[in-house]
Amino acid sequence: MDATELTKLLQGGGSPDDLKKQLLQNLIAQQQAEPKKQDDTELRQCQARLRASRRRNRSLAAALGACVCFGDPRCRQCGGEGQPGTRAPEPDAFAFYVEPVLRQLGLLVDDELVPNQEG
Repeated sequence: MDATELTKLLQGGGSPDDLKKQLLQNLIAQQQAEPKKQDDTELRQCQARLRASRRRNRSLAAALGACVCFGDPRCRQCGGEGQPGTRAPEPDAFAFYVEPVLRQLGLLVDDELVPNQEG
């Protein structure tokens, strides 16, 4: 209830009981609306975090040459066969996620491609 509505209500000449009843109803309506707004905001924030986590998971799976499920046997796409290393890693994702770790461990000496056992 804004100031204009409150002024009209006070000038309406209704009984004090009617005035109390209308003010109480308005207060209850406002209090019920506030949690919904807060819940909606929290829901949108959670959805945004979930979308970001899913993007990061897809990128990490691509870097490791894995299905996005990382080999979960219930996966409809790979049937559990998509563990890391079962697919070709995506080069940009690999460079972003894996190469820095290898460098920290002293396992990546240069940027030259090393043939795998099959090549």
